[in-house]
Amino acid sequence: MSKKMEKKEFKFSVIMPIYMVEEYLEKTIESVVKQTIGFEKNIQLILVNDRVRCKTNNRI
Repeated sequence: MSKKMEKKEFKFSVIMPIYMVEEYLEKTIESVVKQTIGFEKNIQLILVNDRVRCKTNNRI
């Protein structure tokens, strides 16, 4: 399997609903990224917005 096709395994997946939370989004994501366990190797962050029209989409 090529490097691009390798499946990355994470220890944790964080699923974050982000509809209508634009004022909190940056601090919330920073909080997850700064975890001492090591974000890039151990944490998968999934942002879910089930609404098409909200200002949160502009922040991502």
